Amino acid sequence: AFGRAAVGGAAPHASPPPPPTEAIDTWWARTAPAGGRLSTSRHYAIRSDLDQAQTKAYADHLDIMYDEFVRRLVDRTGLRRQSPEHPTARMLRSQQDYLDTLRTQFGVNGTGSAGMFFVTGRGAGLAFWTEGVPRQRVLHVVQHEGFHQFAYAFFGNELPPWLNEGQAEFFGESVVE
Repeated sequence: AFGRAAVGGAAPHASPPPPPTEAIDTWWARTAPAGGRLSTSRHYAIRSDLDQAQTKAYADHLDIMYDEFVRRLVDRTGLRRQSPEHPTARMLRSQQDYLDTLRTQFGVNGTGSAGMFFVTGRGAGLAFWTEGVPRQRVLHVVQHEGFHQFAYAFFGNELPPWLNEGQAEFFGESVVE
């Protein structure tokens, strides 16, 4: 029961306390998709608080990279996707929202990172933040972490770490035209 017992033993009627303000004003709550569906690009489900033009620009970039991963690694080998999940991208404006969202929604510590691909029992996805980060750095993170996401979908955990990181860095440094 809510509240404390009143003098004389009867418990006063009390309504439940309102949820904490921070629970309502979280990035997760602010970006909850209308109708429960995330916006999509050709290859990604997207959740973002960036303005529409930035969201589209990063989504288009992710799609270009995904197509390049397929061209270089799937078309030539016939490799089949192991993960049934549609890749998810979370685009956050602020570093604090990035850190808070990873911690509270997925149990991930994002300290020291500008973005990451993660897999937990609570979900998986690519997440990055942009505020105050040079665009070239954001694109490097998107390309690098996007490769990890792609590799996980097609190889699971079967790639040796040196190959996974090496390829991620190769794609992270790639020039996209």
